[in-house]
Amino acid sequence: MVRLGVRLVPPPGKQTAKLLFGFLAAGGAIAAVVVILHRQREKRFLREGPRRAPKKPHKVLFGKVEGENRGPRMEALMDPPIELEDPLFWLRDDSRNNPEVLNLIKEENRFTEARTRHSKPFQQKIYADLLRHMKQTDVQVPYLWGEHYYYSRTVEGKSYGYVCRRCGSMDAPEEIVLDLNALAKGQKYLDVGEWSPAPPAHALLAYSVDTTGYETYEIRFKSLSEGIRKGREMRKLTANVACNDLIPGTSGSFVWGNDSSTIYYEKLDASHRPYQLWRHAMGTPTSEDVLLFTEDDERLWMGLDKTDSGRFLVLSLSGKQQNETWVLDLENAEGPIEHSARQLRLVEKRAENIRYSVEHHGEHLYIITNNFKGRECLNSMLVRAPVITPSSAHWEEVFAYDPAEQLKHLTCFRDAIVIHGRAQGYAQFWIYHPPITPCRSRSGKNLDEGTATLKKETHRKVPVTHPESVYCVHSGQNRTYDSSCFRYEYSSLVTPRQTIDYNLLTGAKTILKQVEVPYYDASRFGCERLEAPSAAPDRRGIPLSIVYKKSVLPEGVSKPAAPLPVFLTAYGSYGACNDPSFDSNRLALLERGVVYVIAHIRGGGEMGRPWYEKEGKFLAKKNTFLDFVGSAEHLVSQGLTAPDRLAISGGSAGGLLITACLNMRGAQLFKAAICDVPFCDVLCTMSDATIPLTVVEWEEWGNPNESAFHDYIHSYCPITNIRPQQYPAILVLGGLHDPRVAYWEPLKYVKKLRENLTADSGQLLLKIDMSSGHFSASDRYKYLREKAFNYAFVLEQLLIFE
Repeated sequence: MVRLGVRLVPPPGKQTAKLLFGFLAAGGAIAAVVVILHRQREKRFLREGPRRAPKKPHKVLFGKVEGENRGPRMEALMDPPIELEDPLFWLRDDSRNNPEVLNLIKEENRFTEARTRHSKPFQQKIYADLLRHMKQTDVQVPYLWGEHYYYSRTVEGKSYGYVCRRCGSMDAPEEIVLDLNALAKGQKYLDVGEWSPAPPAHALLAYSVDTTGYETYEIRFKSLSEGIRKGREMRKLTANVACNDLIPGTSGSFVWGNDSSTIYYEKLDASHRPYQLWRHAMGTPTSEDVLLFTEDDERLWMGLDKTDSGRFLVLSLSGKQQNETWVLDLENAEGPIEHSARQLRLVEKRAENIRYSVEHHGEHLYIITNNFKGRECLNSMLVRAPVITPSSAHWEEVFAYDPAEQLKHLTCFRDAIVIHGRAQGYAQFWIYHPPITPCRSRSGKNLDEGTATLKKETHRKVPVTHPESVYCVHSGQNRTYDSSCFRYEYSSLVTPRQTIDYNLLTGAKTILKQVEVPYYDASRFGCERLEAPSAAPDRRGIPLSIVYKKSVLPEGVSKPAAPLPVFLTAYGSYGACNDPSFDSNRLALLERGVVYVIAHIRGGGEMGRPWYEKEGKFLAKKNTFLDFVGSAEHLVSQGLTAPDRLAISGGSAGGLLITACLNMRGAQLFKAAICDVPFCDVLCTMSDATIPLTVVEWEEWGNPNESAFHDYIHSYCPITNIRPQQYPAILVLGGLHDPRVAYWEPLKYVKKLRENLTADSGQLLLKIDMSSGHFSASDRYKYLREKAFNYAFVLEQLLIFE
């Protein structure tokens, strides 16, 4: 029968019921078989591991190749070129869309997930600990910029922060300048490269956004509601904002002109290098933008900034061995026409092995350089030149060169200059009061009048002192040229970050805020600085910064009762400094009894420029690895740890360090290793100028198309030197969209290494983040979960399970 279009089915009879039961029973049996087969496949997968990558013949050429950029020194290129077989070369896919490659990555990720599934409760516990030490709702110290107080804040449960401001005082209503959570909606990744309000009224905001991790940014604009006090400015903005200006395909770096009518930005070349400076007039299509400068030398990287005074745009073209700077005077420029009339002016022509950087104060450019009148000053010195004649012929010494002090850059104020540098292995500030000269504020107004004569007998620089012997300092937000205070941030291995105002006239310090770290008691932890002999033939002393829980080392590092679990990390390249700063994430290790050690190895810049330039790059690069091995051996010989209690970690060039040291010592010295986005295919990558960063970094590692560098890099390149031996447990991390260390480097490394592991080796895991780049997750909660995963891996290898 049918009722309302629905067929009424009568109750089944006995025969029908038997058939139905039979079908159900058969279906249940089939389902059970499917489950059993799945479990068997899973067990076999866990036992045998991911598939081997197919070997496909491919020859990599080193030396002179017609039609290709193989280096600027044509006479040094190997001719004829030599060949190296790379059967895993095919894993490189610039499009990131090759199904065969993506399937291999997904299989590796699935294997890692399966092998670590048992530790999920432990990961969750570590994550809870990391979260426990984070003040999820917090507000940073406001800073004055124009007529507004800007600050950032976070809210519990929100993955990203907010950029906010208040007009005139902190009692004014809050305006949200940027809501990063709104920007991230629908995105798996978000990075705001830069943001800046347009002068002078701060009524228009520019900001650059990357949503893939590949570090290609789109510059966007936003109208801001507060502080628009000038009717003329408001009318201009209304017209501009209505155009919905958008600038795609940039480096993320930009600088406003002297007003909101004009913005300057950089474009990228095919190898992802910033190489062109463009000018954009607001309210016009980008097709009408004007190209101002193109840098064709692929060894030089374009940088864009504005002097602290606000008067000059600074265009820097920087390489590892040389640089060149141009300035553009923005003073009193109003509107697109006046901006278009301003021309770039060269400070000093580039020359091999000569570097300099520029800031502005009064009627002079203050310049930090490594060469003064033909004399090498490896740690750099401070000179100055008139704004109207800035070339080296007019450079005047401000201070005599001191090889014990490295000068790096400047922060300029109306009444003082802060010199940033290093001394005795630590970051340092010096305060210098230059001779009184006509000084302009960012508005262009003359603030002082006086003599421009440099009287050496009356000028000096005064160091800023710090309360602890092991510490880290860096500049804070200093947006007001007329300010009498220099803001900086201070921390140590046991002291959370403090924001401090230093009075430039009296030397008085005011601690504005110390970051609150919930459930942290600094008195329970200690830190020390030791020195370890390098394993290199020169036995150079390598500084080690060590932090620990006092209950595990009651008498300090020099008197351990028994070997302890140690987490040893380092970087050691580009002259970068791995300073002993506070990190609340580290507490998850320290509270479990792990001693945390930072090795300040050569190749880094902790001990000054020679530590990097003379002793840690090019044909001295092996010092970096031997310093790290020596540091580990020293920790073992002193009884602080043992090889079965020692974990190591490094990322990017630090990942090169770790993978190289694993080849050198394997499980003989190390129990576990984390290799984060490791630059491990040095030889092949550095031969190919089409890969981002390659040409720029010929002046870091050397060019393997030249015989001497080829042989030297070949001798330490991690992938090239993998051999059958016992390796410790290794976790390798990568990002699919990483433009700096492409995903195929960690993938090739793992595929080749797995074929060479001996039976007694530790487990080898690869985890490629499919939605991020070089810098891991941008979501702060996802980042902590990744950190918890990494820590769980290490702690289990050190037999710590709680």
